[in-house]
Amino acid sequence: MKTPHGKSKQPVYQRNSLGMDPAVYSQLLKKLDLEHQDTADPTNPTRIHTRLQYHEPYLDLVFESSDYSRRTITVAARNISRGGLSVLHSSFTYPGTSIRTTLNRINGKAFQATGTVVRCDHRGGVVHEIGIRFDNPIIVQEYIRPDIMQCIRSHELVKPTELDKSLLVVGNDKNIIPLLRQYLMQTNVKYAFAENAEQALQRKPEAHDMVLCCLEIDEMTGPEFTRVLRSKMYTKPILLIGPHASESTSNQVRLSSADAFIPTPINEKDLLCALGEYMLSIWDNQILQSIRKHHAAQTGDALRTELAKHAILLDQHIRTSDPVQVFGTCNKIRSLAPLLDLPKLREIAQEVADSIAESGDINPHLPALQDIKAMCVDRSSAA
Repeated sequence: MKTPHGKSKQPVYQRNSLGMDPAVYSQLLKKLDLEHQDTADPTNPTRIHTRLQYHEPYLDLVFESSDYSRRTITVAARNISRGGLSVLHSSFTYPGTSIRTTLNRINGKAFQATGTVVRCDHRGGVVHEIGIRFDNPIIVQEYIRPDIMQCIRSHELVKPTELDKSLLVVGNDKNIIPLLRQYLMQTNVKYAFAENAEQALQRKPEAHDMVLCCLEIDEMTGPEFTRVLRSKMYTKPILLIGPHASESTSNQVRLSSADAFIPTPINEKDLLCALGEYMLSIWDNQILQSIRKHHAAQTGDALRTELAKHAILLDQHIRTSDPVQVFGTCNKIRSLAPLLDLPKLREIAQEVADSIAESGDINPHLPALQDIKAMCVDRSSAA
């Protein structure tokens, strides 16, 4: 980097109170996580909020002491929960100290969080871990947004009697529905069951606070039914439940505008925590919509990139006149097309793949193959 006078200027590196850059900070987090695994009690009956990774090496904290004096210190964040924040600092801090900090939401909007220091543990050397309890719980999904297939559980424990909203359960999976009935009976949830999409629509989903839908529900999939409900302006939470999905099904879930995926087999605690995520927190509809759009946009971008790569591969296979490779690539394009709402591309890719499978000859299909290549890049013509 050059100054206006042509001299080299050393870049200025930001530091937290520990004097750590991101690389050293990352190593410290790994060390602390390993130590935690060795000493942690897997069943902590006093913890009600799950701690989730929140790695921010430069978080400004405003410490407010009893005499109302204030000082701002840059610390390193370790994890976050609905109820509080854990940070790493270079010195001891007295419990009871008031804290103020700015948390950046994923949508770009800042939030002024206030809280109180409830613990300060020495972690070795100058490293102290400070536990902060927020004055008011937050919705962690505003700050952490993992893959929808990795369902966030911000409630460590949920009492069955705390759940008292209404739920519509859709599906007839014999490995899932009986367990759901058993678990829901212990709650105050007002629930109804529908075996398929038709029954579910007859039960008026809009009258329920939430929908829990199996991945497969007879005539359509859970993601397809989710899109049906969204098209009918159902804006409340929809959770999908089923066995660990294939990559194709996972992408369907990500693009469906569902709010969470619950993998099976499931136990009572997992179900209650998943329901509690939406029944016990006050969700703003704009936040829900923002998270859904984020999942769909990320997945859509990744799939469009993959589709463009298949177009390049298809061109290479056409040049080498390799019918086996052309068939395989057309099949991959066919499977991606419906996920991106490209029915015309799916239809042509299916027809060409079927014909090549029968004849083993790509020459009669060269014009169609050129069309497929073009549609993979210019998707407006493939819809």
